Amino acid sequence: METLPENEKKNLPFSVPSVISVAKTAVLLFCLFALLFLYFHASGDRLVLTRDRLYDASFVGPKEAWVVGYPGLVLHTTDGGLSFERAKVDTTDAVYSVAFADASRGWIAGRSGMIFATADGGKTWKRQDTGATEHFFDIAFAEGRSGIAVGSFGAMARTSDGGAHWTVSTFEKMANAAINAACFSGGRRAWIAGEFPSWEAQLEEDVSAASLGNLFFSDDGGTTWTKQDTGATNTLNDVMFVDANEGWAAGSKGTLLRTDDGGATWTRVPVPAKTHLFKLAKKGAELWAAGADGTIIRVTQAGAQKVDIGPLPWLSGLAFSPDGSAGALVGGRGTMRRTADAGATWIEPKDR
Repeated sequence: METLPENEKKNLPFSVPSVISVAKTAVLLFCLFALLFLYFHASGDRLVLTRDRLYDASFVGPKEAWVVGYPGLVLHTTDGGLSFERAKVDTTDAVYSVAFADASRGWIAGRSGMIFATADGGKTWKRQDTGATEHFFDIAFAEGRSGIAVGSFGAMARTSDGGAHWTVSTFEKMANAAINAACFSGGRRAWIAGEFPSWEAQLEEDVSAASLGNLFFSDDGGTTWTKQDTGATNTLNDVMFVDANEGWAAGSKGTLLRTDDGGATWTRVPVPAKTHLFKLAKKGAELWAAGADGTIIRVTQAGAQKVDIGPLPWLSGLAFSPDGSAGALVGGRGTMRRTADAGATWIEPKDR
């Protein structure tokens, strides 16, 4: 191929290398825009994409359930997870938790003190004014009246009238960490679990430095709290009670705790995993836990076994229907799995 003499190249109004560089850039930009076009075009009307994150799930009937996540995802199914529809909620922020008192009354909570409520089974959602600015990681209700929302830097909001009015405060014992979970064990007795930093434990007279996985309970709906030692030394991510006596807590490094005396004493349950456990769910006599790296644990009278349903990212939401036949499992990268056979098999919804 004939090339220009060096003395003629000097007279060109542009440099040859710059032209090549511009051409390469143009090709790269074209490829990038083509890939973006194909990505969004391929996603079509899918409700959940791999860039989304799902945080929680809750059943309100044999086949009716709700799933929440980011960005502003509030999803509803009436066929056990075969298909979902997106509820109209005025937010694009992360929704971390969902709780229903019955099929009609429900609440969701998330970033920047967000709480929405529905009184018509999710047809409409109305923002409830909390005045909070910290993120709420969990929300729980007892009999649809007493409620607690908890979150970052010890943030706490409580209500005794179904959310019509909220009292916001900071739980000082966890003001430098996070309250990850809340639940009720009967009446107005409430429990919270979370992260308690070791350096603060050493400075706080009421907290044992040897028990960084402390729980706290309240007998007045969250106005006052009492520390409950568990003996755990790891962060607790979830707490749940089946009734006034049986309760469970889960946390980092495979921590799983059980109580059968209403929380007075806690026993560690050995599990075949050292990954963080984020969520607990009860199905009949079985206890299930989900966590990091797609970890799923099933606890029966025979002990704890690991459930393998294939490679999955972190899992933060797990729930079963009241009769235990249907279940939902959600997590990172838009992960959704459902079961219609009490957890024997888990498959992806058709319109995920």
